[in-house]
Amino acid sequence: MRTASVIATQSGGLYSNLFVQPNDELRYAMYIHELDGAYAQTDAILSSCGMGPTEDEVAFQRVVTSHGEIEYGWKKVFPFSYKQTCDSFWMLSYLVHQQEEREEFYDVENPENTAAIKLRFTKMLPGVGRESLVHRFVHRRFREKDRAVYVWKSSILGDGSFRGMQMDETGWRVIRPSETGDGTFVKVCIRQTPLHLGSSNAAIALVARQFDDFVQAMVQVNCEEMNIATESLLLEDALKGVKVRDVYNRKSPDDYC
Repeated sequence: MRTASVIATQSGGLYSNLFVQPNDELRYAMYIHELDGAYAQTDAILSSCGMGPTEDEVAFQRVVTSHGEIEYGWKKVFPFSYKQTCDSFWMLSYLVHQQEEREEFYDVENPENTAAIKLRFTKMLPGVGRESLVHRFVHRRFREKDRAVYVWKSSILGDGSFRGMQMDETGWRVIRPSETGDGTFVKVCIRQTPLHLGSSNAAIALVARQFDDFVQAMVQVNCEEMNIATESLLLEDALKGVKVRDVYNRKSPDDYC
């Protein structure tokens, strides 16, 4: 059963301030179960969102589908080795730049290739004030012969003025050596599904739009931070000869890609 279906069952088909959320352990277990299915769809999903196999670079783009889903994608060639790029993206998939109320959940299946984390994202919104989102996600790494696939699922819940709003997200990142033999090719697709109900009430509809914009701001910040940090880390590694594992005190890079 998909997570959205479980949530709908728990809430009796309603999403409001009385909505019963699954606890973190249950949520992470559901996400881990779903990630295998998401991984199996990787190539079809990336192709459908315009991130096909060609190595032409695509800047960060956002599309709202006919089903109301929000879709992001980008493609980029990084001028660094495959192993270095894999190492960096896996480290940064932990969203280490986000430290507010951060909690890591370690009791997961295949912990060397799985990250389960909860954190809070806070931002000053024009005309609204200081608001925050609670972001829970599970990120899993799948290593193939000639590429690495990172897949994640997350829930983004509103707090304060946005209490009762929720967005579910699934993302795919594929990393492989460039076919030209120079650098590493990375492509990403992210799909978000709003779970809060639509409303003809203008005030409620306005809050829903503000929540959606807030979520998109968080996603863009995370994507930009990961790209900047990846390039910075890789450049530092290349210039100083410092291993990524030494900077982060993680496991050997041989364990990553």
